[in-house]
Amino acid sequence: MKKVIILVLLISLFATGAFADNMMVHISALCYDLNHVGYNWAGNFMIGDIQVHDGDVIDLYPGKYTFYAAMGEYDSTPDIGYAENVYNITDSRLRKGFTAEQIVQVYEDKGSYANYWCEWYIEYEFIPIGDAYYLTW
Repeated sequence: MKKVIILVLLISLFATGAFADNMMVHISALCYDLNHVGYNWAGNFMIGDIQVHDGDVIDLYPGKYTFYAAMGEYDSTPDIGYAENVYNITDSRLRKGFTAEQIVQVYEDKGSYANYWCEWYIEYEFIPIGDAYYLTW
């Protein structure tokens, strides 16, 4: 019994741990009025350095994450808008699930509708599907 206690104490001295939650992410992008900016669109979404798509399962740890969103229009001169936001994700949010939101503004750069703009509302919904405890030293 003493060996087990000593082993646990030694591990706690040299190791740090963090809970990581496997989260399914659902991403929606909604624009209420395209305002003549374009009709053929694509989105690119990243959390930190991980590109994410609707339905992906990713590991998240408590901490700060930068969310990037880009919405682009397909035509001869594409119009592209970006958003970058930092979110603090707590252990409680990982356990319960959470949502994060961004707004991406895209401006028409040429033609008779130059300087018109539209807003895309991006929502990330994170649903916990399991967790693991990772030790590092």
